[in-house]
Amino acid sequence: LRVSGMHVGLDRLRASPEQVAVEAHAFGTRDVTCPWASPVLMQTPDGCRRLGEELGRLGAVLRGYGLRLSYHN
Repeated sequence: LRVSGMHVGLDRLRASPEQVAVEAHAFGTRDVTCPWASPVLMQTPDGCRRLGEELGRLGAVLRGYGLRLSYHN
């Protein structure tokens, strides 16, 4: 059985992206997916933009570890 990816909540990505990277490597996957974000964060176009920017920054951190970050809407 191979791990094709892992779901990691936004709070955890915010708090410890480096630890998420360590775990992804331990599982042998390069795909990390944020499975959900509070609808409160996406009530306005500006809120959506801010969430996208934050996910972009978190993705850049993970990319530095050879990982890909996705968001599952």
